[in-house]
Amino acid sequence: MLRAIRSIALAALAAALFAAPALAQQPSNTVDGIGLVDYSRKPTFKVGTYVQYHMTGHSSKGHSQDYKLVVGVAGEERFWGDPGFWVETITQGNTVSADEGGAAVASLMSYSVFRDSIPTQHLQYYVRKTINDTDDRGNPHEVIAKGRSAGIKSHTKVDPNTHWYSDTLASDSVSALGRMFWCKRLHTRRDVTNTVDKGDSTIMTEYREDRDTYLTTQIPLTSVVREDIDYLETRKAWLAGRSEDAQTTVNTHSVGQAMLLGYGFDYAAQMIVDSKRKSIREQDREAGIKTAPASATPKKSSKSSAAKKTG
Repeated sequence: MLRAIRSIALAALAAALFAAPALAQQPSNTVDGIGLVDYSRKPTFKVGTYVQYHMTGHSSKGHSQDYKLVVGVAGEERFWGDPGFWVETITQGNTVSADEGGAAVASLMSYSVFRDSIPTQHLQYYVRKTINDTDDRGNPHEVIAKGRSAGIKSHTKVDPNTHWYSDTLASDSVSALGRMFWCKRLHTRRDVTNTVDKGDSTIMTEYREDRDTYLTTQIPLTSVVREDIDYLETRKAWLAGRSEDAQTTVNTHSVGQAMLLGYGFDYAAQMIVDSKRKSIREQDREAGIKTAPASATPKKSSKSSAAKKTG
């Protein structure tokens, strides 16, 4: 599965191509888990909700990975009038010592992402701020995601080099946490093609990522019980006018899996400041700001009602 990620084969390219934390990829120190959140249903989670996974994988290059990932809702914030929720991701294992508590990263996501018809493809447009480190005094260093507002207006444009496919397969049961979960099985594929001309030759690199995700609403925040990923990178090269002679070679082939380890509602934030480690409603209440219930709607005046009757 999502940004600060390195592919086992090509670090920069994989991080740019795929939004969610790829299980077939190896983290440098941290993984941003915003891509694990289930944006297909209304946000029923609350501050403190978290999910933990065991991430494993290996590649044809001989690399392997084995680490734990905790994704938690650390708080909420109204940024430039736009309400959002802070997602913290804790990575433990491989390059990070579990004794150190794990490496953390945080992202402020706009709640408007839940109104997008294809949120996974547009995920980066809804990131408002990120935290990857702290200053000399231990205060979180917040970085504003610049240029996102302009991107939201034009994000319906699809990259012609990227193709998305999805299909709902037969439901299946998955064993986790000592019990059986009856899950909807979703298969997704992302194909990306990059073609570069060098001298009298053309080089085409293709990236394919297949995912089988087992989903149930019994799991908060992510809905994911298990996810299997198959990542394949191939290369073709040919001289001008001789594309029929091109042969496909495999650069790397990686497989990975995420398995549910646990979930709960008492996640303790690590990256964001104390004032944001609560819901926006609680923050407004403490500040003495009165907010109308979300279901409140203006009543029609008696004058307009009378006009309708006489009309």
